[in-house]
Amino acid sequence: MENKYLTLGIVLIAIGIALYMIAAIQLSDYESVVGMLGRALSPEVQQQYETLKACQVFGILSGVGGLLLSVVGIASSRKE
Repeated sequence: MENKYLTLGIVLIAIGIALYMIAAIQLSDYESVVGMLGRALSPEVQQQYETLKACQVFGILSGVGGLLLSVVGIASSRKE
């Protein structure tokens, strides 16, 4: 059972890193001067920016949750 926690934790860390990095790469376009102007003039562009920011936050939360599950999996396996 403990290995399941460790495995799930590692998978969540990988998903979190992937989400964060994908969002960070795309957010650089929206945070430039031209991107800020586009966000000010277009609600669709602003919505895309907010979606990417949410993906970045979910990536961080997924990584933290994965780290906690990994620690629980490691600690449980050492008890045995």
